[in-house]
Amino acid sequence: MGRLSVESQGFAAELLPTRKSSGAWHQFTLAHEIAHTLFYDIGTWPPRQLVYLEPGNRDLEWFCYYIAKCLMIPVDWLRSQINRSLQPSSEHFSLSVLLDLARMFSVPWQIAAERLVEDLGAWNCIMLRFTARREINNCPEDKKGQVAWHLDWQTIPEKGTQGLFIPIGRRRKGGKVRFPRAQGAIVQFIEECVQSARHTQFLRRTVISSKTLSCRAVGSLHKFLRTLWNVDEFPVHVWAKVLPENLDLDESSTNQPTGVIVMCFPLQQQ
Repeated sequence: MGRLSVESQGFAAELLPTRKSSGAWHQFTLAHEIAHTLFYDIGTWPPRQLVYLEPGNRDLEWFCYYIAKCLMIPVDWLRSQINRSLQPSSEHFSLSVLLDLARMFSVPWQIAAERLVEDLGAWNCIMLRFTARREINNCPEDKKGQVAWHLDWQTIPEKGTQGLFIPIGRRRKGGKVRFPRAQGAIVQFIEECVQSARHTQFLRRTVISSKTLSCRAVGSLHKFLRTLWNVDEFPVHVWAKVLPENLDLDESSTNQPTGVIVMCFPLQQQ
């Protein structure tokens, strides 16, 4: 979290780190606050706001978020790096490329992924992240302490995904976001991957069936992929990790995460 203020000598950005935040998120938050300064007229002092919106306006926050991505990952530099890399459609592709880019640009890997998939359209794929947390609040007594997997992040290309629906989190009273919960066969698939990651980071290309993806947490994804590929099993690149380790998880939940899995679904043939 961050906050921008105007002081006698200029702008000041205040960062509010948490126990789970990381240096990459701190840098991105600072870039976000710098983006807010672009909406001030500094011809006079104190500077005058160029746009008059309520604090936290969603459109302005989204725009500053986008500007921060541009500041942290310039287009030309990113293209020069990915031109040397394999595409998600390749059998030899690995999500380790994404982790390398995140380290290179000193950004959270989610930001690098959004830049590649949403902003540039350089990777034609759908990426989902599920995070496991132990149920503590707002659940029946018999389920407290159990691990539940929730879809808490996604990035989807704008082109070629018309008709695809994947749920996003819903904000509850008090400001916290409730994310779609994975159920059924997809939980077994996730846990098998995470089990393989108990002693080492798990990065693998595999296949997943339409039946496994038939879960409300991922909406119409199984129907979309079945229509796209005209088969009942689809290629998927998987990255799984057992926590606690610093994976730049976002900080929307107070519950301690126990695991994370990222799935990357290519949308074109090699």
